Amino acid sequence: EGSPCDDEAMAVYLTDGWRSAFADVNGREAWATHRTHRGNHACADLVLVRGAVEVLSAELLPREAPDDAPMPRPKVGGAEGLEQPRALDEWAQLSDHRPLVTTLALR
Repeated sequence: EGSPCDDEAMAVYLTDGWRSAFADVNGREAWATHRTHRGNHACADLVLVRGAVEVLSAELLPREAPDDAPMPRPKVGGAEGLEQPRALDEWAQLSDHRPLVTTLALR
């Protein structure tokens, strides 16, 4: 069984010299950055780099939740009163995608 990141389009980019920032730093792709409307997890959020770009860091928010953590479903009104999300269930009230934060250097 493949990972949520197994994708024909991604394979085309990778064979054309593009690299995943998350995989560059972490040695593997993130397991799940998105939960579909059918409840499936997917590696749908990527920062792709090519050429003389050094990836200094790449991490999913919230940092405390591992990249294979199940994404909770948002609840109607769940973001009401939410000022600064900290836990994954709070982030999930804002989006069904996890933020991917990268630091890049041009060489």
